[in-house]
Amino acid sequence: MKVLLINPPFNRLKKVYHPYFPLGLGYLAAVLIKNGYQTKIYNSDGPDKKIARKTPLLQQKFKGQESYIRSLEDDSAMVWQEVESVLSSYRPDLVGITSVSPVYPAAKKIARLVKRFDKDIFVVMGGMHPSTSPVEVLGDSNVDFLIVGEGEYSLFELVSALGAGARKSDLKKITGLAYKRGRQIYINQRRELIKDLDSLPYPAREALINPWPKNSDKKMILASRGCPFDCAYCNSKKLWQRKYRARSVSSIIAEMVFLSKKYKINLFEFRDEIFLFYRARMLEFCRILKERKYNFHWSCDTRIDLVDKEIINDMAAAGCSFVSVGLESGSESSLIKLNKKLSIEEVLEKCRLIKKTGILLNINLMVGLPWENKIDIFDNIDFIKKIKPNRVFIGVYTPLPGSDLNRGKYRIDIEGDQWRYYSFHSRYNFFIKSGMKRKDFIYFRDSMIKISDKYNKCLTQKIIALLKRKLVRIIRDRQGV
Repeated sequence: MKVLLINPPFNRLKKVYHPYFPLGLGYLAAVLIKNGYQTKIYNSDGPDKKIARKTPLLQQKFKGQESYIRSLEDDSAMVWQEVESVLSSYRPDLVGITSVSPVYPAAKKIARLVKRFDKDIFVVMGGMHPSTSPVEVLGDSNVDFLIVGEGEYSLFELVSALGAGARKSDLKKITGLAYKRGRQIYINQRRELIKDLDSLPYPAREALINPWPKNSDKKMILASRGCPFDCAYCNSKKLWQRKYRARSVSSIIAEMVFLSKKYKINLFEFRDEIFLFYRARMLEFCRILKERKYNFHWSCDTRIDLVDKEIINDMAAAGCSFVSVGLESGSESSLIKLNKKLSIEEVLEKCRLIKKTGILLNINLMVGLPWENKIDIFDNIDFIKKIKPNRVFIGVYTPLPGSDLNRGKYRIDIEGDQWRYYSFHSRYNFFIKSGMKRKDFIYFRDSMIKISDKYNKCLTQKIIALLKRKLVRIIRDRQGV
């Protein structure tokens, strides 16, 4: 059985340059390949020569939502022709499609294109949106199966069963699977999470049909899965059940060395939700990198309260060049409602610690929370100015299915193709219930974006300057100067 795993387009349709490798699909492919199944990955959100190769500012990301909507409605758009071309050349027996909620309309369109190409191809969906909304997603006539939760072994067992001519009784035994017979939907028992992440093969980066130029998508690594915290706006606990599992330090460094040798890179991006959760493990990781003098440079995401002086100094000495932290709000009352368990004073102190080491700091903030008023948004703007980060990521609150905040008086039900209008960078997002007028919110939102982009422009200039200095050093070394 030939398997094709597809990452739907989103940034590409918004005309935003964002090279990355879909790690989740990489792990799925690796397990299938290890067990003898011919498998390819197609990143339809991948390279597009028409998109300028530069880091986008927030203003560009917000403008891109209209382009996304238009592209979904345009069957002649290049990306959809590309999907059909990949299907025609590879001719899979099964197509797996991953999806988060804002990308779901694009995932639906790909499922339709697959069935239009060949109605006998099995279509399987997985990822955050299908895991939180299985009945809705299986209601689509173009979708045959869902993987709910962690997918490596559920998908492998499904592929094995279908290859052997699976009967209904066989499908019932596959934990983590949802499927339908006629109009009846069946959702099997959830599969237990993988206990030993070291047992998984490295993501099958070599299975990618359309890699980014200069190996710019090969730098991403996943060193852990899950998050034990309980932030009200987040729905990741529906997938990871608030359980945190980490790979061993030896496994992580071995993958870095492997990628460095195979793809000639020394810059890595850890995509964990909270890279610093196990303090002792983090210190050991830094110690080994320093002792072995690998000269790797890396970035990570973490909670700000996991940062302390010793750990951030060790990270800087071990090659960490960039840290991203989810702060979400500069309003003390909003932090309480979001269940962040942070104080403004603590955040400011920890941000100063990071900046003092020379590590570049990105902060993530949300605007448009249901209870927000003008004072809350002014607090956010003041917060940015106090921190003076190197980069600011502003997202507009989006009511994700399965999140605690999207319940009760704040519940908003967005279904199916309605998701084309909403994302963290969409001008359509307006879910404030405090009485603030839409036009006032737009003014304050755009003010935050403009202030943030001043910092983002400075970071771009700083990175260009660093690259120029590095290039000069390389030229001088070669000339023996």
